[in-house]
Amino acid sequence: MRRFGAVTALVIVCVFICSALVADGQARRGVAPSDGPRGGGPAGRGRKEGPGPGKPPGIRGPHRPTTQPRHRSLTEAQEKELLAVLKEKRPELYKRLKDMKERDKDTKRLGYRWMVQAMWGWYQKWKNLPKPIQDAWIDEHDAKVEAWRLAQEMRKATSESEKEEIIAKLRTAVAKQFDAEQKVRGYRLTQLEEQLAQAREDLKARAKRRAEVIDELVERVIKGASRLSKMMPKGQPGHVRKPKAERDEPKRRAPGGKDHKAGV
Repeated sequence: MRRFGAVTALVIVCVFICSALVADGQARRGVAPSDGPRGGGPAGRGRKEGPGPGKPPGIRGPHRPTTQPRHRSLTEAQEKELLAVLKEKRPELYKRLKDMKERDKDTKRLGYRWMVQAMWGWYQKWKNLPKPIQDAWIDEHDAKVEAWRLAQEMRKATSESEKEEIIAKLRTAVAKQFDAEQKVRGYRLTQLEEQLAQAREDLKARAKRRAEVIDELVERVIKGASRLSKMMPKGQPGHVRKPKAERDEPKRRAPGGKDHKAGV
């Protein structure tokens, strides 16, 4: 039972981190979240290419374990702030983190430090949301964890009546997840609409400043050309690229030790 509780806590942390990363990626790209997966490679950017020349696929370098966290550790004040919120909003996760901290003191592991660092990234995005969206986000994650737990129970069910009962609970959890997710997505869509409206206003303002913007761009080009000319040696024109036929022409070493083009 303790092992199942630890796995559940780990799932909660993974769900929080993955959701935060997805939301951050969508905010950076300036697109609204979609229901369906995108085609191609990671983040829908097309097919991922191979490892490149000289690197056979499926072969990786040796694993080098590190003894230090990858990112700068949280300050004591930041750690206290995060734990206070988790104690209020996620008491079961707070207890797991405290147990992990005590265990890491004896084993000198970095599991607790890594977990707190990852949770801090989620907390930075969560604390700036309005109160109703904060609650909806937590409800969404709770429903995801509950659905995962019920799916595990479904695999162990033996009778049809037990399976039907679990399916009914599973539908309730998924419905709760859907309703909470709708609130979060609606808030994100409102943010995108506000950003789009602001972008349209900036574009109109720039059109009104057409002559002024053109003068600024001309001045910028002149300054850039002036800096480039100062970097070039005097009396030497800019580098002229040779024709491709001359660059690709093979060379051979002459008996006298000097290089000559082949055929000369």
